[in-house]
Amino acid sequence: MEGWIEGAGQHCEKVHQAEVVQPRDLGQVQADEIRAKIQGGILWLAMALMVPARLWLGGAISATRDSALIRQVVALIRACALPRALLLVTDGLATYLECFRRVFCTPQRTGQRGRPRLLAWMGVVIGQVVKRYQRRRVVAVTRRLVQGTMKALRRLLTWTQGGGVLNTAYSERLNATFRARLAALVR
Repeated sequence: MEGWIEGAGQHCEKVHQAEVVQPRDLGQVQADEIRAKIQGGILWLAMALMVPARLWLGGAISATRDSALIRQVVALIRACALPRALLLVTDGLATYLECFRRVFCTPQRTGQRGRPRLLAWMGVVIGQVVKRYQRRRVVAVTRRLVQGTMKALRRLLTWTQGGGVLNTAYSERLNATFRARLAALVR
């Protein structure tokens, strides 16, 4: 039985690599994490979602919510992205900002020895949506433009979600779906 499950998992990984992890024009990506209770501990699931197509790009699991977990998800986003205009939206976790800035760069090769200079991708806009809670209820939402221009942000929001404001609604809905269907993720 275990061999069958292992084989099914390997097959699913191959299909994911072949169909999802392909360079494409992502437009807007929302990234978030879920805390899961398991027997004997806690696991964190970090994941990314392409907003225009509602395509789940994938996720990573770790026992700790640290930069290694976030780097895995950001590397997955990078593997799926073409170097074009891109809106990256997260919650208030500062680790995402650091990882986005490090990963969305291209080395500028000059033919000289040493590490090449890294150039940030043109058109990458990073936004944060920070929620403030009181007694488990949201009492305030702060939207921050961390990188890019307001004009580029408005253009990307119009293109990817038909306008509106900077939000994490799509990743929140996906989290709610996972929580409703997977017992380990129920609060």
